[in-house]
Amino acid sequence: MAPPSESTPTSRKRKKKQQAPSPYQWSPWFRGVVTLFLLWHCGAVLLGPTTVWPAPRLFRTDLVQLYQPYLECFYLTNGYRFFAPNPGPSHLLHWELTKADGSQETGFLPDKEKHWPRLFYHRHFMLSEKVEGGPPLWRESYARHLLLKHDAQEVKLSLERHYLPRMHEIREGLDPNDASYYERISLGNFRVNEDQEAVLLPPEEDLPTQPPATSSNQESNDQPEQEGEAE
Repeated sequence: MAPPSESTPTSRKRKKKQQAPSPYQWSPWFRGVVTLFLLWHCGAVLLGPTTVWPAPRLFRTDLVQLYQPYLECFYLTNGYRFFAPNPGPSHLLHWELTKADGSQETGFLPDKEKHWPRLFYHRHFMLSEKVEGGPPLWRESYARHLLLKHDAQEVKLSLERHYLPRMHEIREGLDPNDASYYERISLGNFRVNEDQEAVLLPPEEDLPTQPPATSSNQESNDQPEQEGEAE
């Protein structure tokens, strides 16, 4: 009597799986690269909420600065400051144009009447939020755009900061849109030079001014002394 065959359907399937490696098998070095990238990305996700002002002192390190370009590129810092427990104030970019004929034009970025629907307004609101605390090049870019678009000679930029009322103020029935919750922060006056670049003008207090004139009271006080010396 012939011995029973050792190969069964189950064993044949196992042999086929062992003999046919997957064409999508990763090499060890590629696995290492993917693992390092996943660790890097997980670190960015954890550090994302901590990089938004006001950041804890523990996370104000060079590591956060190293991650910052990656966080900005993939927009991993969105909206964290908006939520509790300490949401910060909002910022609108206010501009005031002076044209060649002396007329003036003012506006806001974003503008509810121009930037709609709501999502379009929100996108522009994110732009105005970036100006606060950003490098000077950003505000110069806005100034250049406004000057060239409206054919103006000078533009004055400022941030309108809107603070949130506290809990007890809400309970007292105070209006969140009251003027006491707003603050205007000057960003400077700009003009376009010959190279079509926005140039920050010196503040008015730094401009040369004439010496103050002598008051009449001082002149009257000095006259008796001069008369006494003459006598």
